[in-house]
Amino acid sequence: MSHYGELAAITAALIWTSSSELIERKGKDIAPVTINFYRMIIAFFLVTIVIFFVQGTIFPNEANISAWL
Repeated sequence: MSHYGELAAITAALIWTSSSELIERKGKDIAPVTINFYRMIIAFFLVTIVIFFVQGTIFPNEANISAWL
């Protein structure tokens, strides 16, 4: 029996915890707006990579104009 779900959950929890600790430490030296800006840039690229591997393209081809508006 594979335990990919449990491994993914533990990995996500560890990444989430380490991210929180890093932001707390760097938040004392860097302005919150700057930290959040960089977090959103990193999140954008990570989500783009996941979408590319799941769908094979960065932009969803099956969405029409009305879905975007």
